Amino acid sequence: MTEEEILSAVMISAALYGGLCMPDALVALANQLRTDNIPLFFDGEGYWIDLVYNSKSQANNVMIGDKPQTLRRWYPGPVSLAWIHNFLSNNTLLLTQSQALLPESYWKQIKTYLIATDNEIGRNIKSFKLFCDAAIGVVENYEGVHLNEALTEYALGKVPSASLPSSYQAHVTQDSSLNLVKCKSLKIFKRPSANKKDTSKPSLKNDAYESIISKIRQAIKPKLPSGAKSTPPRALVNLEVLLNQPLSMPLEILISWLEYLLKENPLRKSHLSTNIFH
Repeated sequence: MTEEEILSAVMISAALYGGLCMPDALVALANQLRTDNIPLFFDGEGYWIDLVYNSKSQANNVMIGDKPQTLRRWYPGPVSLAWIHNFLSNNTLLLTQSQALLPESYWKQIKTYLIATDNEIGRNIKSFKLFCDAAIGVVENYEGVHLNEALTEYALGKVPSASLPSSYQAHVTQDSSLNLVKCKSLKIFKRPSANKKDTSKPSLKNDAYESIISKIRQAIKPKLPSGAKSTPPRALVNLEVLLNQPLSMPLEILISWLEYLLKENPLRKSHLSTNIFH
C-alpha cells in the first residue's frame, strides 16, 4: 500500500470505528499525522489524541499563536490505532504546517481508496459530508453501541462543541484534591460489555422524569408549602428520599450533585433553586 492509501485507511477507520465523523476533524487528524504532530496520550485505561484545527462551525477554545482554534479530543479504538501505527512506521514524506492539505485533497484520496475497495459503494458516495453521514450510521449499528440523538449530532459536528484544553483535562482527571461528586451506583460508569446491553440503571418514561424533576424542585425550594423557610438539612433529607427510589443515571447524578452543592458549596439554598431551575 502507498502512504496515501494507508492514510486514507486511517481516516476511514477513524470514521467507521472511532466515530470521528466530521470532515474538519478527519482532515486535522490527517494533517497532524503528515506533519508529525500527533501527540498520543494514555491514562492507564485508554488512548486519546488532541486534534487542533480551525473551524467556523465549532467552538474555539484554544489559542495557537494569536489564532483561536478548536480542540477536539478523540479516543481511537484498536483498529484505528493499528492503522495509525502503520502510517507512522512508513511515513517518509513529512509536511510542514504551511503544506497542510485541504479537505478536497483528502476526500479525493478517500474516494479513490473506496472505489478500489468496493467500486459501487465508492462511486455512490458523492462527498466528504455524505461519507461522514454514512459512517455514523454504521457506527450506531454496531453491537453494544447505543447512540442517542445528541451523541450522533455531536459526532457529526451538528452541535457546536469543543473538548477541555489539555491543562484542564489533566486537572480534572489527575488532581486528587478535587472534591468529586459521589454517586451510589459507581458501577454505572464502567464501560458496558460489547455483548450485552447495560441494564444497571432503569429507563424512565417522560412522565416519570417530569414527576421526579417536580419533586426535586420542591425539595430545594427556599420556602415550604406552609410559607415557612426551609433549610439545607431539610432539603438534604428530601433529596436522600429521592435517591432511595429507582432512578435513571442522569437523575441520580443530578440529585447527587445537588446534595454536594448543599453540603460543600457556600451557595445559599435560595440561590441554588433559582440558578438550577430558572
